[in-house]
Amino acid sequence: MDESELVSWLLEQGGPSVHFRTLVDLVGHQDVLKVSCALDDLINSPIVKMWLDRLSGGLSLKAIHSSRPDSYENTMGKLVQLGMRAGLQPFDNMTLRYRAWLTDNPPGEEEVFGPFKRIVLAALLSYAGYDETSTVKTIVTRRLGILHRSVMNGSLSEIYASEEDQKHVPGVHSPHRLIRAGLKGRLGLALPFVYDLLALGNAHQVLKDPVQRAKLEKVIDVVMSEEYQSLPPGYGVVQRGDRYYVVGWSVHLPKVSSENGARMLWMMELLAPFERARTSTWFREAWHRIEMQKTLRGTYRFPTRWVSDQASGYWVNGAYMALGGRRTDSVIEQESTFRVLWLKHLMTR
Repeated sequence: MDESELVSWLLEQGGPSVHFRTLVDLVGHQDVLKVSCALDDLINSPIVKMWLDRLSGGLSLKAIHSSRPDSYENTMGKLVQLGMRAGLQPFDNMTLRYRAWLTDNPPGEEEVFGPFKRIVLAALLSYAGYDETSTVKTIVTRRLGILHRSVMNGSLSEIYASEEDQKHVPGVHSPHRLIRAGLKGRLGLALPFVYDLLALGNAHQVLKDPVQRAKLEKVIDVVMSEEYQSLPPGYGVVQRGDRYYVVGWSVHLPKVSSENGARMLWMMELLAPFERARTSTWFREAWHRIEMQKTLRGTYRFPTRWVSDQASGYWVNGAYMALGGRRTDSVIEQESTFRVLWLKHLMTR
């Protein structure tokens, strides 16, 4: 089957999520009745109902960022992956509290992870299609400015504190390197998080602006570099007063292998909008691994673990990759094929 035949096959055979996303995201269908019927099927599907029920509205750091399936970041990521997005009333109603919190709580003197919490909130809202709302847009564009200045004005070898300062890191944290104090600010650490790339890859005002796009591609160029990838995962620890905190969520690439398939696939979707990422050795090797899963009739069939949900874990690590219920051979083939077509679509952004 060629690509148009694959799309027709997905529309005919796909479950509620695959059918809706093929119709809206791949075809861009304008038939109101068809889209409305597909949306009804999506919203009433057991998997969407289950994940909507998990969007609790909690605003503590743990409610926003944790490995629990019902944390904000996991629930939002999963729901958008299934097809929910800005403009769909049930979803808009449930995300209003998070959008309002960002508006009502501008950056200031706050808990040490306050800026990170704001980055996570904005990233998932951008991914969900709220990238044009003023607060989300402001956070995302400011983060781009911070990251671009950081990569342009300093070397990655300069992100850590002196050996003398490192000696003061207490025993429990001593295996981690101390990040230079100047990299901390009200808007977060001046180093890229995986959440920054999620936000920026879905921020249409950035992707369409040549100046902003060039800044973004420069950041991506650094992220894909051997020097960046050789940094310790998570960067290290930061100091606030007499306390030390471990930092995580740097953009480290998973090994290209079948065992890492779910995380590899998720990372490919994250990086696909960026030209500097697509031309990298890692992306080309990962794409080759994807093509190895192609069937004789032109569809794709990934190993089951690539497109399954774990009991717990982080969505940004590929922990929740299923687009439907039971993992039958036909469902896996449909979801695998959709994901390949979606990757190709992302590469045109």
